[in-house]
Amino acid sequence: MRRRRSEAFCPDDRTVSNGYVVYQLNGKSFSSQSQLVGGIKRRVRCFPGFYIIGEEKSTCRQGNWSKRMALCSPKSCKPLTEDINNYRFVRYSHDPEENGKYPHSTEAKVFCKEGTTMVSNTVRPICEAGQWLPSVPYCMEVIPTTPPPYAKVARSCLLPSVVHGRYLTYYERFVKNGTVLVYTCNRYAEDYYDSPVFCNDGEFSPGRPGCREKSCTLPTNTPEHVHVVSSFYGDYKVWHGLNISFVCTPGFILIGSKVNRCWYGEWSTPIPRCVRDTATDYESCGKAGKTTIRFGGRVVGGFASNSGAWPWQAGIYWQRADGNWFLFCAGTLIEKGWVLSAGHCFGYDEDIRRLQIRLGLTDRRADMGSIREQIFNVTNLFLPKGHDYIDFDYDIALLQLDGQALLNDYVRTICLPPEPINGDNLDALVPPGAFGMVTGWGHSRPVEFNESSPSIYENTLQQLQIPIRRRDECVESLANINEDISQFTPRMFCAGYSRKQRDTCFGDSGGPFMRKLKRNGNGPRRWVQVGIVSAGKGCAVIGQYAYYTHIPKLVPWINFVMSTNYTRSDGDLVQI
Repeated sequence: MRRRRSEAFCPDDRTVSNGYVVYQLNGKSFSSQSQLVGGIKRRVRCFPGFYIIGEEKSTCRQGNWSKRMALCSPKSCKPLTEDINNYRFVRYSHDPEENGKYPHSTEAKVFCKEGTTMVSNTVRPICEAGQWLPSVPYCMEVIPTTPPPYAKVARSCLLPSVVHGRYLTYYERFVKNGTVLVYTCNRYAEDYYDSPVFCNDGEFSPGRPGCREKSCTLPTNTPEHVHVVSSFYGDYKVWHGLNISFVCTPGFILIGSKVNRCWYGEWSTPIPRCVRDTATDYESCGKAGKTTIRFGGRVVGGFASNSGAWPWQAGIYWQRADGNWFLFCAGTLIEKGWVLSAGHCFGYDEDIRRLQIRLGLTDRRADMGSIREQIFNVTNLFLPKGHDYIDFDYDIALLQLDGQALLNDYVRTICLPPEPINGDNLDALVPPGAFGMVTGWGHSRPVEFNESSPSIYENTLQQLQIPIRRRDECVESLANINEDISQFTPRMFCAGYSRKQRDTCFGDSGGPFMRKLKRNGNGPRRWVQVGIVSAGKGCAVIGQYAYYTHIPKLVPWINFVMSTNYTRSDGDLVQI
């Protein structure tokens, strides 16, 4: 049987000096696509001041473009007007082209007519992309006068020329103290200052008169999900010739040019828009990012996670009296509007109006305030009626968000075990000896049992693989430190190393213990949360293990709460 030949894709090469590339398919334009299939058209566009050399459009055919990439060449400049500007003659460094214009990089040396004087610093402008820069020189007629009596007075100011502009009235070489200068900028330039320039005790205030190339206002009213990522200068201005770039909210695709250049006060291309990425499946649970370990940053035996590796990880924050927010527990996104956590993170008198859920974070410091972060308030907080704040039995909590999370590469849901049916072995997903993954930003040093230690939380999310222990090992570890073994209930399991200091700790509470499994015994392997970081006797103590809430036994409670459509609790915790 003949095998179908795989489709060939054209190279995505958008490197065009002084221009950009737009792809088109079925009448729609976009700036990039990971797989450029046959039939897609490539169009080269140039920035202002440049024109296309070669074929503007080409088509993708069997993995190759039908035409070579076009180039963007700078435009030529018209000759400097001698009679209007009072030039005696102009000497050019290059010969004119057939159309009478002078090529890019031509230097022009201007000589003024007799009886005139240059009122610009630019005696030798250069042709740059169709414009004489930094300005067109002007020779002003000199009106002979008797030097004023204040010409040598110390408080007078020596008159400078106006860069990129000219004076609108005649001034003597020395300007009297208090004189306000009246000048105008060339059409492609703007004044340096917002207030008039005047002579103030021998110096000009607020500075020497002058103009600069027109700047552009940084776009602020961009379409939804479009973000400007380049730095801006001064008062939201971008100087002539500089670029800004655009990115989309994760989970969206950019339509249009991702680079925009400021060119004499105008943006070279329209602002792009962002549309939802419908080709990527974000709805399926348990799909992690890159989970391979990055060495360095060990925390109680853990390792720093890659950005977006665990997209369901939630940071739970509390608002202090001073208005600042601090991380105190973790959770996991199990539905777009629900986060699962540990019950002991919250008090019976919890004011949920001071809780905040943050999604999309890996590095809490770097990702905070970025386009990856999503922030939600909590409308309802649920705990089981059997929750024990002393021994941590039924240590589980559900937080209902005040909105729906936007799923993307950095925010996804984790899978939960299926609803059990009669006869199911509820311990089958937490077998002794099996390894699970735990993640968190929690305390970064070992802590002995009953030791008081200040919490040192990590900025970067940490990950750690640990083995599940037998139930008799869990009980024995409690007995060895004279703890009541009855506190280890059927709604728990324990995990960890007996002789390695690798463990979860303060601040990790509420986070996931997860395994990569086939849901319902079939299909692809996904990350399934089987436990919640709950309790422990110290952190990374030799011979002790951490205790986790047994999720397979509490799935019915989770599903019941999420299906009750409970009315907002107005700030109170609800036990159900």
